[in-house]
Amino acid sequence: MSIWLLLLGMALIFTGLLVMSVNGPPRALRRSEPEGPTTTGMAEADARFLLRWIDQYAWIGVALIVIGAGMAIVALINGALAEPGSTDVAPPTALVYAGLHGLMLVFLSLWVLRYKVRSGTRGAATAERMSRVQGNFLEYVPMALILLWLVELGGAPAAIVHALGLTLFTARLLHAWGLGSTAAANYPRMIGALLTFVVLAMLGVTALYLGLIAAT
Repeated sequence: MSIWLLLLGMALIFTGLLVMSVNGPPRALRRSEPEGPTTTGMAEADARFLLRWIDQYAWIGVALIVIGAGMAIVALINGALAEPGSTDVAPPTALVYAGLHGLMLVFLSLWVLRYKVRSGTRGAATAERMSRVQGNFLEYVPMALILLWLVELGGAPAAIVHALGLTLFTARLLHAWGLGSTAAANYPRMIGALLTFVVLAMLGVTALYLGLIAAT
């Protein structure tokens, strides 16, 4: 049980740090006043509301970090790292890539929020690109992960699952880097998109083959 407490605590710390990255720590915890969200052109009441909302968001990040750290400490005190895992059923390899892409989605989502909060008029184009990165991820990755799991369930070797899962993860990193950097055509974006299509096609063909074999 302790190992699960440790993992959940680490997840809360990770999320809290990303939340804090949107606009830094709460104002009450700052020694100086760094650049905050852009409120130029906003009504005074709207600007105050935005600043208060962002400050509350930062406090949520602090709370997540504190709670996660507490859970991790309790787990370590109870010997989480020495706790043996269950060996009754081998976990699917696809879980590794589902976890990696899940963390990437959390990062992308808060990345989008960070740019929207800090962008103002000048950074509107950047914020729009970030939203497109997140949207493109949601269009392709869920289906790819479902297919990856089904292909493994159908009997594909672990080496194939690792190769396709790692290629998909690399493709999404390249696409996010390329589209997040500039709206113009570039090689990372192109390669990332093509690799995503290739992985989906391979998974689709493999799933179809395994399904037909199982049906005969």
